[in-house]
Amino acid sequence: CHDLVPPDAVEPMLTALVNEFVSNRSSIEAQCAGLNTIREICLRCPTVMDEALITDLVMYKKDKDNSISSAARSLLQVVRKLNPALLKKKDRGIEGSGRKGTALAYGVQPISYGVEGIELLTTQLKDNPIKSGDEWELYSGEGESDDDNDSGGWIDVDSGDEDIVIDS
Repeated sequence: CHDLVPPDAVEPMLTALVNEFVSNRSSIEAQCAGLNTIREICLRCPTVMDEALITDLVMYKKDKDNSISSAARSLLQVVRKLNPALLKKKDRGIEGSGRKGTALAYGVQPISYGVEGIELLTTQLKDNPIKSGDEWELYSGEGESDDDNDSGGWIDVDSGDEDIVIDS
């Protein structure tokens, strides 16, 4: 499952997960596994999240079993991060209460301006400037002499006139 899978293809699977695994008649382990699976599906395909479904699943955060409540809280954190508009105001948290954003629509890709992480490269170069091209000679192969040209190829071994006999 990824961003480009249509939500219509994933919704029946999500509904089946909720009906079969996340219900009071299921075992604790099944409920926990169902909530964690739904969390992973929502992470990979955020357009599949539905307000009514998420509201029902987030209510499991008050369950008496710790594993179910922690799985519901982890689902809540994912929804807070990806689409806080689906949650009630009390469930949005401090960071999500100010954000009214929604997840991107199906097929829409975020536009990136510049190169992500380029500031790390510039700070690294400021802290440790390259003094000469010696470091790059190791990677480019320019520093190799004529004697070292055979290091990567086949080596001819003289077998002599001896025949190899294998005893079985």
